Amino acid sequence: MDFYTFIKDFGALASVLVTLVSILAISYKFGGSLSKIDIRLSNLEENNKNLNTKVDSLDKRVLTLEVEIKNLITSVNEVKTRLDRVETRLDKIDDRLNKSSDKYMLFFTNKVLDALKIERIDDKEITPET
Repeated sequence: MDFYTFIKDFGALASVLVTLVSILAISYKFGGSLSKIDIRLSNLEENNKNLNTKVDSLDKRVLTLEVEIKNLITSVNEVKTRLDRVETRLDKIDDRLNKSSDKYMLFFTNKVLDALKIERIDDKEITPET
Protein backbone atom coordinates (compact mmCIF):
# COMPACT_ATOMS: atom_id res chain seq x y z
CA MET A 1 0.00 0.00 0.00
CA ASP A 2 1.48 3.25 -0.99
CA PHE A 3 1.02 6.59 0.60
CA TYR A 4 -1.45 7.83 -2.00
CA THR A 5 -3.75 4.86 -1.47
CA PHE A 6 -3.40 5.29 2.26
CA ILE A 7 -4.43 8.97 2.07
CA LYS A 8 -7.24 8.10 -0.27
CA ASP A 9 -8.52 5.41 2.09
CA PHE A 10 -8.04 7.70 5.05
CA GLY A 11 -10.00 10.45 3.27
CA ALA A 12 -12.80 8.01 2.51
CA LEU A 13 -12.78 6.87 6.10
CA ALA A 14 -12.83 10.46 7.30
CA SER A 15 -15.77 11.29 5.03
CA VAL A 16 -17.62 8.25 6.35
CA LEU A 17 -16.88 9.40 9.92
CA VAL A 18 -18.07 12.93 9.13
CA THR A 19 -21.23 11.49 7.61
CA LEU A 20 -21.81 9.32 10.68
CA VAL A 21 -21.23 12.26 13.02
CA SER A 22 -23.62 14.37 10.94
CA ILE A 23 -26.21 11.62 11.06
CA LEU A 24 -25.76 11.33 14.83
CA ALA A 25 -26.08 15.11 15.26
CA ILE A 26 -29.19 15.23 13.10
CA SER A 27 -30.74 12.25 14.85
CA TYR A 28 -29.93 13.80 18.24
CA LYS A 29 -31.49 17.07 17.15
CA PHE A 30 -34.56 15.31 15.77
CA GLY A 31 -34.63 13.03 18.79
CA GLY A 32 -34.89 16.07 21.06
CA SER A 33 -37.57 17.52 18.83
CA LEU A 34 -39.36 14.20 18.76
CA SER A 35 -39.35 13.98 22.54
CA LYS A 36 -40.80 17.52 22.68
CA ILE A 37 -43.40 16.46 20.15
CA ASP A 38 -44.15 13.36 22.23
CA ILE A 39 -44.60 15.52 25.35
CA ARG A 40 -46.88 17.91 23.49
CA LEU A 41 -48.82 15.00 22.05
CA SER A 42 -49.30 13.44 25.48
CA ASN A 43 -50.45 16.85 26.81
CA LEU A 44 -52.92 17.10 23.94
CA GLU A 45 -54.17 13.59 24.66
CA GLU A 46 -54.67 14.51 28.32
CA ASN A 47 -56.52 17.68 27.32
CA ASN A 48 -58.64 15.63 24.95
CA LYS A 49 -59.54 13.22 27.78
CA ASN A 50 -60.49 16.17 30.00
CA LEU A 51 -62.63 17.63 27.23
CA ASN A 52 -64.30 14.27 26.65
CA THR A 53 -65.08 14.07 30.37
CA LYS A 54 -66.58 17.57 30.28
CA VAL A 55 -68.60 16.73 27.15
CA ASP A 56 -69.91 13.56 28.81
CA SER A 57 -70.88 15.60 31.87
CA LEU A 58 -72.65 18.13 29.65
CA ASP A 59 -74.43 15.32 27.80
CA LYS A 60 -75.71 13.98 31.11
CA ARG A 61 -76.89 17.46 32.09
CA VAL A 62 -78.66 17.89 28.77
CA LEU A 63 -80.39 14.53 29.21
CA THR A 64 -81.43 15.52 32.72
CA LEU A 65 -82.78 18.82 31.42
CA GLU A 66 -84.68 17.04 28.66
CA VAL A 67 -86.31 14.76 31.23
CA GLU A 68 -87.17 17.75 33.43
CA ILE A 69 -88.63 19.60 30.44
CA LYS A 70 -90.78 16.58 29.56
CA ASN A 71 -91.98 16.41 33.18
CA LEU A 72 -92.79 20.12 33.13
CA ILE A 73 -94.66 19.77 29.85
CA THR A 74 -96.64 16.89 31.34
CA SER A 75 -97.45 18.99 34.41
CA VAL A 76 -98.47 21.96 32.28
CA ASN A 77 -100.71 19.73 30.18
CA GLU A 78 -102.33 18.34 33.33
CA VAL A 79 -102.95 21.88 34.58
CA LYS A 80 -104.43 22.84 31.20
CA THR A 81 -106.73 19.83 31.35
CA ARG A 82 -107.85 20.74 34.86
CA LEU A 83 -108.42 24.35 33.83
CA ASP A 84 -110.48 23.18 30.86
CA ARG A 85 -112.59 21.06 33.23
CA VAL A 86 -113.04 24.01 35.60
CA GLU A 87 -113.97 26.25 32.68
CA THR A 88 -116.51 23.70 31.49
CA ARG A 89 -117.98 23.46 35.00
CA LEU A 90 -118.13 27.25 35.28
CA ASP A 91 -119.87 27.44 31.91
CA LYS A 92 -122.44 24.89 33.10
CA ILE A 93 -122.96 26.81 36.34
CA ASP A 94 -123.34 30.05 34.39
CA ASP A 95 -125.89 28.43 32.08
CA ARG A 96 -127.81 27.11 35.09
CA LEU A 97 -127.73 30.52 36.74
CA ASN A 98 -128.98 32.16 33.57
CA LYS A 99 -131.75 29.61 33.26
CA SER A 100 -132.53 29.90 36.97
CA SER A 101 -132.65 33.67 36.86
CA ASP A 102 -134.90 33.54 33.80
CA LYS A 103 -137.16 31.05 35.55
CA TYR A 104 -137.04 33.07 38.75
CA MET A 105 -137.90 36.27 36.87
CA LEU A 106 -140.78 34.51 35.14
CA PHE A 107 -141.91 33.03 38.44
CA PHE A 108 -141.59 36.39 40.20
CA THR A 109 -143.42 38.18 37.39
CA ASN A 110 -146.22 35.63 37.53
CA LYS A 111 -146.45 36.04 41.30
CA VAL A 112 -146.61 39.84 40.95
CA LEU A 113 -149.25 39.56 38.26
CA ASP A 114 -151.19 37.10 40.41
CA ALA A 115 -150.91 39.48 43.34
CA LEU A 116 -152.14 42.35 41.18
CA LYS A 117 -155.06 40.26 39.96
CA ILE A 118 -155.93 39.34 43.53
CA GLU A 119 -155.67 42.99 44.51
CA ARG A 120 -158.00 43.98 41.64
CA ILE A 121 -160.40 41.30 42.64
CA ASP A 122 -160.24 42.49 46.21
CA ASP A 123 -160.76 46.06 45.03
CA LYS A 124 -163.76 45.01 42.93
CA GLU A 125 -165.20 43.07 45.81
CA ILE A 126 -164.73 45.98 48.15
CA THR A 127 -166.11 48.58 45.74
CA PRO A 128 -169.59 47.10 45.19
CA GLU A 129 -170.23 46.74 48.90
CA THR A 130 -169.69 50.35 49.63
